[in-house]
Amino acid sequence: MKSPAAGSSALAALQRMCSVREVCTFDARQKLHKMDVEGAEADKIISSLLADKFIDDSRYASAFVRDKSRLAGWGAAKIKYALRMKRVSDEIIASSLGQIGKDEQREQLLRILSIKAKSGKSEPDRQKLYARLMRFALSRGFDYESASWAVTKIIG
Repeated sequence: MKSPAAGSSALAALQRMCSVREVCTFDARQKLHKMDVEGAEADKIISSLLADKFIDDSRYASAFVRDKSRLAGWGAAKIKYALRMKRVSDEIIASSLGQIGKDEQREQLLRILSIKAKSGKSEPDRQKLYARLMRFALSRGFDYESASWAVTKIIG
């Protein structure tokens, strides 16, 4: 940390960033690290951001779950893994994942698998098509039961 003015400019920069989009505590710490703000000064800035509600991991996780499930077509397992990489607590992850229902996830899975089945080369062999769609669904973070149900429904 170079000077006290650098700490206040780092705080202002993070406040601007947090006012534009949701940011988790981990991302804020990473940003501070890139700005060469470490230790007690970084803790002080993070505490200030948390107190002023610029950062809220619960709010971040809810927005993340909404965006990744609806817009990116991710399943619960992939979302959970990504949030863990951001060091969001398991309790917050569980409550955030509760906002997407099983039916909503299955409909999303059907949509993306239908598109995937139509794209690329058409598989003359049903087993190869089944395997390709299953791999795709599982790579997107959907559970095996839902993936199997959706693939069976698509290929008949």
